[in-house]
Amino acid sequence: GEASGTVRVWVDGALVIDEAAYDLVDTDVGGCDYVEWTSQGSHNSISQIFVYDISGAAPWNAYIGDKRIYPLLPTGDDTVAWTRSGGATNAILVDDPLSANADGDTTYVGTASAATDDVYTMANLPADVTGVISVIVAVEAKKTDAGAPPGGGVLDALVEASGGTQVSKQLTNALTTGYLEYQVAYDDEPGGSGWDRTKVDGAKFGPSIP
Repeated sequence: GEASGTVRVWVDGALVIDEAAYDLVDTDVGGCDYVEWTSQGSHNSISQIFVYDISGAAPWNAYIGDKRIYPLLPTGDDTVAWTRSGGATNAILVDDPLSANADGDTTYVGTASAATDDVYTMANLPADVTGVISVIVAVEAKKTDAGAPPGGGVLDALVEASGGTQVSKQLTNALTTGYLEYQVAYDDEPGGSGWDRTKVDGAKFGPSIP
């Protein structure tokens, strides 16, 4: 292994573990795809987890302090071009929480065309939020057959700032025939420098096929 890593763990704002020169990885490991927590019991409860390597620009190069994750769901259509499975609006078909609470093929939107976006207005953040360090766009998606879908299988997440500036980031280039959750982070507002509650409330989000 490589005995040069550092592990620090904070609980409720207090540093409880601080280990230097720690053997974190085998020499053959070139990267990390995910971090997994396992439990031998049935009574563990984890509210918020943040994992980052304290590299890059602030605030990610230091301890970020006590933060919360607020999931926001679509509330209305903005500019929509995808086909609805039914119902009156696209947004109402994709306003399910992800994973276990999503309804799969009961309600959905889809497209057979490249270069199409489906953009929604979102619920607002709570009024007592005083700062935002990042926005993560999460999409649960699949392709409907074994062939190459429109756009070659690439699925993007589109964010539109309140001023109209749009930015897309790739979620995946390999959609599967089963639903998977894809996520991408935006540390800055499109065309801007950082988020706050007003910027998040004024932004619009949605899936995009390039």
